[in-house]
Amino acid sequence: LLRLSNVEIANFGSSFYSAVNFLNTTLSSSVTSSSIYHSCGGAIKAAGAMNILLHANVIYSSVGNGIHIDGHNLSLTNNLLVLIKQPNNESEWVSGIKTNRAHGAFMHGNAVAGSERIGFHVKGQRCDPEEKVWARNVAHSSLHGIHYYWDDGFKHCTKIAGFLSYKNYDYGLVFHLECDVVLEDVILVDNAVGLLPVVSHTSTDSSNLSKKYILLRESAIGATSQTFDCIMDRIKPLSANLTTRERAPRSPLGGRIGIMWPQFTLQPKKWPRYPWHLLGSDGSAPGIMKLQDVAFFGFTKSCYSNDGDICIMSNPDTAGVMCPITAERTQMLHVEYGNMLHFPTALSGANCPTPGGCRGTQRVLYKDLDGSSVGLLPPVSVFPKEDSDLSHPCLSA
Repeated sequence: LLRLSNVEIANFGSSFYSAVNFLNTTLSSSVTSSSIYHSCGGAIKAAGAMNILLHANVIYSSVGNGIHIDGHNLSLTNNLLVLIKQPNNESEWVSGIKTNRAHGAFMHGNAVAGSERIGFHVKGQRCDPEEKVWARNVAHSSLHGIHYYWDDGFKHCTKIAGFLSYKNYDYGLVFHLECDVVLEDVILVDNAVGLLPVVSHTSTDSSNLSKKYILLRESAIGATSQTFDCIMDRIKPLSANLTTRERAPRSPLGGRIGIMWPQFTLQPKKWPRYPWHLLGSDGSAPGIMKLQDVAFFGFTKSCYSNDGDICIMSNPDTAGVMCPITAERTQMLHVEYGNMLHFPTALSGANCPTPGGCRGTQRVLYKDLDGSSVGLLPPVSVFPKEDSDLSHPCLSA
């Protein structure tokens, strides 16, 4: 049993131990209204713990994960974490808050303001209407604001809810999961790429695959907000120099991207052998992404005359057939047609359907079911212009 309140902890921890450790605790323990700064090995860590409350704490300048907990019945509320640093000898990316192995964690009102790698690395929630919903968690000024990896999430469906993620150098929210995914009450603004969604099928039997889905609803995605500083917010962070290979795809128009086209794969790749945006680039599998009650805003020419933002862009490193996106009650507010959808020239990939290769074309479909996003009579289908050589391969015989 450990209960700390109104305590200041400075210069504690080592490369092996955090400043505060909970190990296999079952009695109710808590750290509230306390400050932990200049810690080595992380600030707070809990392993195999139960019934822990972390409330209204401030963590500053932690080398290692700010809060790293796993166990059951864990509550994190109103904590502020600033300047989370990557250990020099650690290959795994550091996180402000890491709960991806926790069961029954509740998160509300937490903020990670600056991590050299990841803001939140979490497990998410079950898609259960009875489960207490996360809300008002904020991540900014990291490489990845919110992050999910293959072994995170739940078996059948994972809910991602209650996050504001902004001014992250690569991604506002990135997930690589092996289940259906529901996103709601998510706001992604001023990120190089707002959302990178990748889903893998756990079965390799292509004859026995069910169609997986990604549902994004009641959320907002913004490219350039009124608070975006075209000088200060474009400064390259020091952590980017050590992670060059991991850069998110940049907009060919020079601005930001709202959503990278979803990838559903049978052949999930692993990091760090491949960069994050290529983990689902091979082995196309059935799936669909649905947008419901989503607002895109601030996708204009911003900062400079040639700096154009894109609402949804297909991955230039993925060729061939990609799963469709459908939209209803979705608005692209004050967005020019040229900034709504962009299909760049693609490189040939393993999921190319023709023996001649797929360079220069992508099989992509965006369907606006009610016309609300593109402003035309419904239903509206948008797809890339066909490459004449691919449409008539016999001409090159």
